[in-house]
Amino acid sequence: MGVKMPADSEMERKICDFLRRNGESTALVIAKEIGPDKRTVNKHLYNLERSNQVFKTDNKPPVWDLTENKTEIKQTLKPEQKSQTTRDTTEEKDVEDLLMRSGGLKAHQIATDLGQSRQTINKQLYSMEEKGKVKRDSKSKMWTLNDEWSDDSFSQERSVLCVLL
Repeated sequence: MGVKMPADSEMERKICDFLRRNGESTALVIAKEIGPDKRTVNKHLYNLERSNQVFKTDNKPPVWDLTENKTEIKQTLKPEQKSQTTRDTTEEKDVEDLLMRSGGLKAHQIATDLGQSRQTINKQLYSMEEKGKVKRDSKSKMWTLNDEWSDDSFSQERSVLCVLL
């Protein structure tokens, strides 16, 4: 870019001071507090990001914070990540059980039956499809358990039962 003007440095100092006082924030909130407008604040936030003084999240709109706070954030996220994995596994199991009982359903039916949003269920279904657990019929839009998941687990259970008997 060009030479940094004193006003630019002053604005970036104000942004850092704001983030230090208030913690993470969006460009709009920062602009409302310190001015002059969101566009100017965004320009300075990206300058600060390039100089590794701030970082942004993947949220839309991005949430900005000081880089010095990043390690604290990582430490607080770890327990939540574990619970998210557990939650995903539970939701996956619920979808599997429902598909096993029904034989096949459309995403909106699964969402309704499980009390989830269609967006959440679609994300779950496509994730399960990548793992090979479910498949989607492109014409009927019906989701079903993959044969190997439903049949194999049953036949394995039957084999174990036969051996036990």
